[in-house]
Amino acid sequence: MAALECDHALDATISALEKLSDTSIILHWSSTRCHYGSQIWTRGLAWRDGLCALTRAPIREGDVVYRPRKRGRLPANAEAMIFALAIDGA
Repeated sequence: MAALECDHALDATISALEKLSDTSIILHWSSTRCHYGSQIWTRGLAWRDGLCALTRAPIREGDVVYRPRKRGRLPANAEAMIFALAIDGA
């Protein structure tokens, strides 16, 4: 399932709360399907095409993105991606 094929990503309210390191951030994610008050996202390469959950811009396989950290139980927004430039700037 590509990012934003899930309705919960379309209506999500997303805010960056803190940059933990060069490769990880804490986001606030709230949608009709799930809510994460402080969710860790990690930077990496997109392994598939999708849409940026923050800007709705197309993401291509190989683009630098942030994704929810997947430890333990899989988060409801596990397939979501955000362009790294949307968080880190140019």
